[in-house]
Amino acid sequence: MTWKKAVLVLSVVIALILTLIAVHPADVSELREHTDVRLSQSAKIPFHHAFSLTGFALSGSWEGSGSAKVWLVGGEKRYLVLDTKAVTSTLEFSSFGTRFESACDETCSIPPLQAEYLLIVLSGPGFLTIDSYHMAIPLEPTGFLSYPKTVFDLPTPNHALFLLALLLLISVIGSHALGHYCRNLVTKRIVLMVFLGAFIALGSVFGVTLLTPTSAFSIVTKQVVSVFAAFVLVVLVVLTAFEILVHRQPGPKQDVWKDLEDAEEKWEK
Repeated sequence: MTWKKAVLVLSVVIALILTLIAVHPADVSELREHTDVRLSQSAKIPFHHAFSLTGFALSGSWEGSGSAKVWLVGGEKRYLVLDTKAVTSTLEFSSFGTRFESACDETCSIPPLQAEYLLIVLSGPGFLTIDSYHMAIPLEPTGFLSYPKTVFDLPTPNHALFLLALLLLISVIGSHALGHYCRNLVTKRIVLMVFLGAFIALGSVFGVTLLTPTSAFSIVTKQVVSVFAAFVLVVLVVLTAFEILVHRQPGPKQDVWKDLEDAEEKWEK
């Protein structure tokens, strides 16, 4: 079928692009640092890291009827990281607080900044909880000289993305090939579902990798798709074994009585 050939070609192209993305080092590295900060009043949190930042975001939650603003300060420059008024206007408020993930206002992309501290200003009653920092760090050699190599190493290829693309490509090609040999109608339908599902999963990984490579949604999508890819590969192995066992050609049966008669005739002669 023509549409199946088109799906195969697209799958190979997408897998090649993801492979190039996986093995090509980026000019920035993303770090996530877990923290445990809970504030009910304005405060200044020192930033002790020696490297410069080209991006900064926060994950956590806000509870209360007031509002909070978080600023990233370095030298004479100050950038707004979070304004809870904008967060509560787009997310539903609950008794557990308003959750925000990788929130950044003016710090999503900034010139290299040597941050000194976070300035948190609370207006009205409320509690601000910060679970983690998301930091984009430039990989210029000058940025590594003062930073211990045992903590921050040079960028390495993203083998997880490469392996995920490879598994999905094997699932697409394997299900297509298996579909030509299946004789059972139910098996053919399952193989077709695997074929389309693997292609959709591969396209989803490709989309989030290009559009939002470092977002929480991208990470969750890749985790879900990786589980799906492993499950699909197991299904293909089981279906292949089933088809081999069910439709295996029986070998020639030996006629024991015929052999005995021939031996008896030879003995009589």
